[in-house]
Amino acid sequence: ERAPVQHGARGRFAMPWRVVSGMIVVSLVAVLALFFTSDAFYVRSVAVGGLRYMTSNEIFTLTNVTGMHIFWVDADQMRQDILRSPTIANAQVRIGWPPNMVQIIVTEREPALVWEQSGTATWIDLQGRVMRQREDRNDLLRVSVDNLITGPVGSTIDAQIVTGAVQLQ
Repeated sequence: ERAPVQHGARGRFAMPWRVVSGMIVVSLVAVLALFFTSDAFYVRSVAVGGLRYMTSNEIFTLTNVTGMHIFWVDADQMRQDILRSPTIANAQVRIGWPPNMVQIIVTEREPALVWEQSGTATWIDLQGRVMRQREDRNDLLRVSVDNLITGPVGSTIDAQIVTGAVQLQ
C-alpha cells in the first residue's frame, strides 16, 4: 500500500500568492511613480551632432521640448520643428533613456554667396534659400543689390539668379 498523496500541502515557509501579487503591484507602482516624479526623465538639454554654423542652444530652442517629460516627446514633431529653420537641410531625432535622452543629428545648408541688400548681409544657398549670415566668410561671392529682391530670412529667391552669379564668379 502506498501513502496517500497530500495535494496543496504547505511547507515550512509558504507565502500566499496574493501577497506575492500584491508586492509585484506595489513595486510596479513605485517604479511608475519614480518615472514621473524624477527630474532625470524631463528634457533639460539635447545632444546635437553635425553642427557647423549653428549652436546646440539654437537647435534646442527649435525643438520646443524644454521641460517636457520624455514619455510625451514626439521625435517626428521635433524633426519638423527643427526643419523649419532655413539653415537646416535635414535632421534625425532619436529618443532614448537618460543621460542622453534626446539625440539630434543635423545637416546644415551650405551658403553659396553673401547677399548684401539695404545694408544687411544674408547667406543664400544654391536652391535660393535666404539664411542668416552666421560668420563672415571671405571665400563666398558677395553680391550687392540696390533694389529689393529678397524677403526676410527663410524666404527664397530664384535659384537661377544664384546659379548665374556663381557661374559669373
